Amino acid sequence: MDVEFVEVVAVETHRVPRCHKVPSSATDSAEQRLLAGRSPGSLVRESQFPSCLLTNESLFAGNLEDRIAEFRTWCETVRDPAKAHSEGLRRLETANRRAVAEYEIAPLPDGRFAVRVSCAYRSGTMGGMSSPWTAMKSREDCVAYFLHLAQRHFVQEQTGRQISDSQHVARRQMLQLLNGGLFGFIEPACCEND
Repeated sequence: MDVEFVEVVAVETHRVPRCHKVPSSATDSAEQRLLAGRSPGSLVRESQFPSCLLTNESLFAGNLEDRIAEFRTWCETVRDPAKAHSEGLRRLETANRRAVAEYEIAPLPDGRFAVRVSCAYRSGTMGGMSSPWTAMKSREDCVAYFLHLAQRHFVQEQTGRQISDSQHVARRQMLQLLNGGLFGFIEPACCEND
């Protein structure tokens, strides 16, 4: 049985979902078994994903003036208020300090919440990803969005000559942190932005 996950590509204000079928053989890997049967935030499936991100917008829809106006609207209604009212940066870091996953959540004036995410390896490939401030319906959706992006980043098997043993260890440690323990994912305390 194939499992379908949603990848969200964020460019300015557009979110374009791409569905990926993960073969059942891929779910037999150690990392997939680690993620299976965990907290509700584990590998967010399409039906659990915040519906505000599942749109049919085309990346290049509309003319340039409309896209510029949408960007300015996003700046005024999401980015700037989120920067001003952020709860602070929350960071998960592996014991060997070779991988980090960070996020910030902020309430918006219209009652929604915004989140931004950053994940990276600090060894081997030094690969990373980030997302801009993204508006969500609730704070819980923000945490689910963070978990989805972070798990998607760290669950990908890294291959090649630049992969170090410490990166493989960091990957396993980060997946364990993202899955939490007996009580599921527990948010880390806010830390200083550096």
